[in-house]
Amino acid sequence: MISIKDFKVLPFEKKCDFITVFGNYLACRSETGRKFFLYNLGRFFTEVEFSVEGNTVHSISCFNQIECLDPYLSLIDISDLSE
Repeated sequence: MISIKDFKVLPFEKKCDFITVFGNYLACRSETGRKFFLYNLGRFFTEVEFSVEGNTVHSISCFNQIECLDPYLSLIDISDLSE
C-alpha cells in the first residue's frame, strides 16, 4: 500500500483515483453546503471535501493522527465488532 508521504505528492486527479480504487469508506459528515467523506488507506486516513452546490471534490487531505478522527466518532458504528 502507498505511504502517506507518497500519497501527499500525487496530483489531485491521481489522489481521487487512488481513493476510488483502494480506499475503504468509513463515514460521511455534513456541514452547510459541504460533505466530508472519510476513507482508510491502510496506515492513514483521507478526508475528501465535496461541494454539494458545485457537485465537485473541493479538497483531499490525509492524516494519521487519531485526533483528526474526532469529527467522525459519533458517526461510526462499531457495534458489529463485538459479535
